[in-house]
Parts: sequence; C-alpha cells; structure tokens
Amino acid sequence: MTNELPPSGAGRFAARFPDVWRAYQALGASAAASGPIDARGRRLVKLAMAIGAASEGAVHSHARQAVEEGVSAEEIRQVCNLAITTLGSPRGSGTDQRPLPSLGQIRTMLCHMLRVTPACIGIKAPPTGP
Repeated sequence: MTNELPPSGAGRFAARFPDVWRAYQALGASAAASGPIDARGRRLVKLAMAIGAASEGAVHSHARQAVEEGVSAEEIRQVCNLAITTLGSPRGSGTDQRPLPSLGQIRTMLCHMLRVTPACIGIKAPPTGP
C-alpha cells in the first residue's frame, strides 16, 4: 500500500484524520500478511471485490495500482470476464438488490484507467445501428 494518495476521497480522509488512516493502513497490512496469497493475487482479488461492490472509485484505484504493479491488461480483462458470470448469477436472481455495473461501465472504467481504447484490452465495442 502506497503512502501517497492521489486527490480523492481517501486522500482527503487521510489528510483530515491521519491517526485513523494509519490504523486503517495497519489493518490492511495485517490482512495482507494473514495468508499465502501474494501481492499480485491480492491486487486482483481487490479489483474483483471492487467490481462486485460496484464501487467506481475502488475499481479505478485498484486498476491503477494493478497497472503500476505490473499486472497486465490481459489479467485485468480476465478479472472482468470472471466478474460477469459471478456477479450476474446472484444479482440476476433478485437476491441482491444492488445495481450491477454493465460490461460497458466496467470497460469504460478500465479503459480510462489504462488510458487505452476498449479494443486494446480485447473488449469489442457493442454493435451500433440496427
């Protein structure tokens, strides 16, 4: 976890409540050290959880950090592909009332973070016209 935060809700919170932020970072470090998953795996899990929570800010944050840590666009694409079927089942059955981000929304978020076009990460744009 980096100590420098971009201007964001988290950055503002850390500046306003530094003691709480340090405790939060310590909790994150303890959780990271609590098992055998390596840093790359943890980042992909966090990205997947952010997608599942439909948290645009968290998706941006974890996608940005993943790219900075050397995770490939192909790996990020696979996380998105896995999210489609995993999230579609409980949300599609009505057991989860939170709105499901569309593939287009996920694609837009990731392309923005990766600074690429959708085709660059292997996602075809939806067809246009009749």
